[in-house]
Amino acid sequence: MERAYRDGVLRVLCATSTLSQGMNLPVKTVLVHSTWRNQEQIGVREFWNAAGRAGRAFQETEGHVVLIAKDAEDARKLRRRYLDKGNIEPVLSTIGALYHRLASTRLGARPAPGQNLTDLELPDPEQEDLTDWAQGLDLQLLTMLAEEVVDTPDQQLLEDAAHDLLAHTLGGHQIGAQDWSLKPLAQFTARRVTALARQLPDPAARAAILRTGLSLQGGLDAITAAEQLANTLTEHPGLLDPATWPALRDTVLTAATKIQELRRSATAKDRPIGAIVPLAGDWIAGWTHREIHSHYQLLLATKDITVTSDYIDKVITQDLAWAVSSILQILETRHGITPEGPLAALPAMLLRRRHRPRLLRRQPGHHPAQRGHRPGRALPCSRAVLL
Repeated sequence: MERAYRDGVLRVLCATSTLSQGMNLPVKTVLVHSTWRNQEQIGVREFWNAAGRAGRAFQETEGHVVLIAKDAEDARKLRRRYLDKGNIEPVLSTIGALYHRLASTRLGARPAPGQNLTDLELPDPEQEDLTDWAQGLDLQLLTMLAEEVVDTPDQQLLEDAAHDLLAHTLGGHQIGAQDWSLKPLAQFTARRVTALARQLPDPAARAAILRTGLSLQGGLDAITAAEQLANTLTEHPGLLDPATWPALRDTVLTAATKIQELRRSATAKDRPIGAIVPLAGDWIAGWTHREIHSHYQLLLATKDITVTSDYIDKVITQDLAWAVSSILQILETRHGITPEGPLAALPAMLLRRRHRPRLLRRQPGHHPAQRGHRPGRALPCSRAVLL
C-alpha cells in the first residue's frame, strides 16, 4: 500500500490517525473529517503531527490541511483550538538553527533577514547541542556525497556538491527564505567533511554509523563494541548455548555502556554507569517499577519512585535499547553475524515487547562488502538532520 501510494498508483489514502505516527508519504492535502477519538478530542500536538504530513519532500514545502466542521460554531472552536498560531509549534530545521546560531556567534549579534553573509566564515561549534548537530550533518553529507567528491583535492568541487545537497533540504529553504547565502554553510560542512573523511576513510563504516542514528563518536563506539563482541563470540562459542544466555546478555549490555549517547543519559545527575547492566537484567526478568525502585533506590540515589521510572523509561527502554540495536546492526552488516533468538530480541526485551527464542547465525562465505544493505528495525530517536 505504501509503495503503491508513493508510486502514484493510489491517488487517495484513507486512514486513521495512526498513519501520522512515523509515516512519511507524499501527501499534498490532508482532510481531517473529525478531531474526536474514543469520545475525546485529539491533542494539538497530535493534530499537527498528522497535519505535518502535508507537503511533498523535495517537491514542495507547503501543503493543505482541511478541517471539516459541522456548523459555524464548530468551525470557530476548531479554528481557536487547532489553527490559532499561538498553539502551533514552528517547524524549524536543525540545519537552519545551526546556521543561525553559528552566524550569531561569529557576528556577535543575530543576523538580520537579507543581511549579506556570503563571506562569513562559520566557526566550529562549542556548545554540546551544536556539536551534536554539526556532527550529524557532517556524517549525513559524508555518506550522501559521492566518494570521488569526498576524496577530491578540489575543495571547490566539494563545496559545490555540499551546496547542492543543502539547497534541497528544509534548512536550505528556510535559510533562503531569510535571503541569506548558503555559501558559508557549504564551506563549513566541506571543511568538516574533509577532516571526517580522513578520520573515517572506510565508506562502509560511515554508512554503518549513519544507519544507527548515533553521533559520530557514538557510532565509533558502537563499531568498537561490535568488533569486541564478534571477537568474544569467536573465542567463546559456548556463549551461544541457551544455558549461558544471561552471560551473553550481560556481555552485550556491558558493551553498550561504552556508547556515548547511553553514557550521557545514564550518568546524568551523578548516577553510576554500573547500575545499567544489573538493573536492565532485572527489568528483562519482569521486575516491576516498584520492585526495581525498592532494590536500586540507594544506587540511583533517589527515594522518589517517579525518578526511578523516568530512569527506566529514558535509559533502559530508550537509550540502552537503541545502543544494543546499533551494535547488533553493525555486528550483522560488518561482521556477517546475524543475531537470532534472544540475542536478536534483546532490544525488544528492553522495550518489554514479545520475543521468540533461538540464537545466532553466521553467514557462510560472508564478506561484508558483498552484502546488500539490510538496515535493522528502526528504534526511537534517530537523527534525521537533513529533513
